[in-house]
Amino acid sequence: MILAGIIGGIFLAFPGYLYGIIGVLFLQLFLILDCVDGEVARSKQIFSTKGKFLDLIANDIVFVSIFTGLIVKFYPNPIILTTGFCAILFFLLSKLFPFYAKAADEKLTGEYLKPFLFNNGLKLKTFLLVKNITYPPTVILIATAAAVLNILAYLPIFYGIYFVFYYFASLFPRLKNRSEYDKN
Repeated sequence: MILAGIIGGIFLAFPGYLYGIIGVLFLQLFLILDCVDGEVARSKQIFSTKGKFLDLIANDIVFVSIFTGLIVKFYPNPIILTTGFCAILFFLLSKLFPFYAKAADEKLTGEYLKPFLFNNGLKLKTFLLVKNITYPPTVILIATAAAVLNILAYLPIFYGIYFVFYYFASLFPRLKNRSEYDKN
């Protein structure tokens, strides 16, 4: 599964429309294998810590592979280079922050956002939409649409800007919750 995602990222690095389509086909294969691997493991009663670990990091590896491929594809363009690196960096930082927050204070992770953000249904729907755009399988689906429409250059620009704002916006509720917690 991870190999299919990495091959997809490699094909995205080559110039040309056809390579972009081949790349997203491999990314679609990654999604299919990602859905199937757990079912096969359950049906054969095969469980391992290594398998669980690889399943946890597979989406992240493929996300980095996609944007690395796009950075290489559009290398001379400084805007895509910068935003592509920002997409990778802030995606990884947003993945790491909950671990640091948990180490700092157990109350900063998990359900802390629910009472702060979700006092009405619209905020919950907006949060879920924003959160799902960052989910790596959704990124793959958006990359597929971008490849078909031949607008892959806009993907690192969109996600580079998006992840910077997403990361810093996700800090504010945590910091506000922390200040309220410190008052008590």
